[in-house]
Amino acid sequence: MDKEAMEMFSKMLDSKLGALENTLDGKLGALENRLDSKLVAIDNRLDGIDNRLDKNTILLENLTSKVETMAEAQKSHMEQDEKAHNDIVKNFSEKIEVIELAVKDTSKDVKEIKNDINHVSNEVEDVCEKNEYIGMKEFNNESDLLMAKKKLSQ
Repeated sequence: MDKEAMEMFSKMLDSKLGALENTLDGKLGALENRLDSKLVAIDNRLDGIDNRLDKNTILLENLTSKVETMAEAQKSHMEQDEKAHNDIVKNFSEKIEVIELAVKDTSKDVKEIKNDINHVSNEVEDVCEKNEYIGMKEFNNESDLLMAKKKLSQ
């Protein structure tokens, strides 16, 4: 049993190992084929994703360019609006200054006229008191006043 049994055992072991090796080679080959097909499917999906990513990148670049253009236009419009606003404010300020000067000047004239009327009224009262002017205590209009002045100057 020694040598013969060992040889027989060795042959049987070689045969079993060969069968196992063939089985493993077949299974590894099948596994390799499945992995290859999965990798091909993954590569195809990645190619599709890359294509969509490229399209999205182009769209994003176009959109970014348009947004930048819109921002520049908005900034330009804002600057124009600000300039126009400042011009309007300046014009109104100048007109208000002119109006203020006109009101001050008119107020001064009205005050002078009022003082003149008071002065004339006081003079008329003085003249009437001095000359004891009869019947004319009150002047209803300008012609009454002129008539009184004419009578006093006679």
